Amino acid sequence: MITTLIGRLLFVLVLAVLAHDTVRLLALAARHRPSLARLGGRRAAAVATERQLARRLLTGRIDATTYAVG
Repeated sequence: MITTLIGRLLFVLVLAVLAHDTVRLLALAARHRPSLARLGGRRAAAVATERQLARRLLTGRIDATTYAVG
């Protein structure tokens, strides 16, 4: 009797997991959003690039037109 109950509970659990995964795969409205850490990393990379270009402009390694394009 207890093994039958445990078997039924496991079966229901497996069905619930399969249903959940299927709904997640088929849901068109659920779009993945990038994490805040990833967005922060992109901002930090952009700031670092701008800083590097400004340093090159100030030291005369590039001219103003290259700086504006970069």
